[in-house]
Amino acid sequence: MNLRGLIAYIVRQQLRPITALAHHLDTQSAECLQALNEQGIASEITPFIHAINRLLNRITDLLTQQRRFIADAAHELRSPLTALSLQAQNLSAADSVASLQQRIIPLQKGIERTRQLNEQLLTLARTQATKNEQDEIDVATLARELIAEYLPIAAAKNIDLGLAEISVLTLHGTSESLRLILKNGLENALKYTPNNGVVTVQLRIENNDAVIEVIDNGVGIPLAQHERVFDAFYRLSDALGIGSGLGLTIAKEAAQKLGGAISLHENQLTSGLVFRYRQAAL
Repeated sequence: MNLRGLIAYIVRQQLRPITALAHHLDTQSAECLQALNEQGIASEITPFIHAINRLLNRITDLLTQQRRFIADAAHELRSPLTALSLQAQNLSAADSVASLQQRIIPLQKGIERTRQLNEQLLTLARTQATKNEQDEIDVATLARELIAEYLPIAAAKNIDLGLAEISVLTLHGTSESLRLILKNGLENALKYTPNNGVVTVQLRIENNDAVIEVIDNGVGIPLAQHERVFDAFYRLSDALGIGSGLGLTIAKEAAQKLGGAISLHENQLTSGLVFRYRQAAL
């Protein structure tokens, strides 16, 4: 065997484990991904194998979350659809106009709840699929637009809704994602703040991070459930309205797309909650 042939033979022998790993990857089922075995692999290749295994773990976690979400969504849709079917059947049993009108009310509420649930499921799907474009966002302008949008709701409860711009904030990301995050914080704050309460959107800089807070003096959320409320379809036992428990889940997804994070905190000055979004400032 000449030198060239010897070199070719050695290279093939060294690459044989990698070829076997490639075959192992090709034959794996997407439903059950398995980590690659690094035995017999040259130490120079080992970091690459570790990186592939970490990627496989992330894909497995994502698939598990998607399966759980689909199962939860199917369960959440089944209940209102079953109720709508029964309520529609009850309409035919009405023996008077007054009885018919009384039976229409829960049917209308059920239709509205199902509509909102479908809308939030679509919003969550769009949020997960949307690419994060790097636009420059004037946070104060966006906050003022949202406050103006929610002023009628605040006025109906005589809530003092305002903006405290402690720092000028500019962020990179999609304004639609940031709007979705702040909209969720405002909606919840206004819903759970009693009449004559106070809701403040506060903008500030902390440790080179942009911090956007929606601060209210409402009923708050028990500390033990500050993380749990971000789970899809989770609702507090005393939750108001006909929500589906997806609002904070959607906001969390949007925050992750922007490279930021949402957290909930107790209002240290009075009762209520602080909805906080943090992202690296420009």
